[in-house]
Amino acid sequence: MTARPRTPFMAPAVWAAVAAALLSACPARAADESAAAPEPRYWLSVAALMGSTQPDAKLADYQWRTTPAAGWGGQVLVGRGLAGLGVRVWDSGTDQSIDVPGASVNAAAVNELTYEALLTARLWRVAGMNVEPSLSGGRLHMSYHPDQVSIPTGGPSGATMVQLGPINEWQWGAGLALSRPFAGAWSAGLGLDARFYSLDTAHRNGSVIETGRESFGDWSLRFRIARQIRIG
Repeated sequence: MTARPRTPFMAPAVWAAVAAALLSACPARAADESAAAPEPRYWLSVAALMGSTQPDAKLADYQWRTTPAAGWGGQVLVGRGLAGLGVRVWDSGTDQSIDVPGASVNAAAVNELTYEALLTARLWRVAGMNVEPSLSGGRLHMSYHPDQVSIPTGGPSGATMVQLGPINEWQWGAGLALSRPFAGAWSAGLGLDARFYSLDTAHRNGSVIETGRESFGDWSLRFRIARQIRIG
């Protein structure tokens, strides 16, 4: 029995090239018209997100796969003028090897779901594109599939069932995005975001299992299609 594989997705450099081409293809006239139009006093923005997440390389010490993997999500912002506040959901994942001889599985898929509050602003305009720094904070939920592993013990029962329970941790992050308007209220954007969190860890040091708590960080490259709605 094996875990459902997490297929590696486009590397961040490839995503950047694809998104940059799409941004440059947005009609310049639409961007110029948007620049000339006054900012709405209040607005609502709804966006779909897709891209890839690069896990922290330190996770390889705990048998996690650390190559980029596909991610998707969405965000909703309510703003006034150039600043917006809202929520973002991002779903990505990786795999963790189970390096125990005779175990019922040799790897488990790890799903990583982030729910976070998001504060962003359009602070500069360069070559027809908005430059948007952001801050975020929320919860990271990790779950395993399969969530149980049978480990041989050699005792009377022959094996012990180990539960791979869900993990919930606080996380915070920061990012920078470029966006360009097109077709009136629509915009396309590309953002690079860093996420930081801590996990309880355990590893073998000789014959001793050492436990502790370690900080990790990963990077997400996200392509965004958004629609802005004037509400005041």
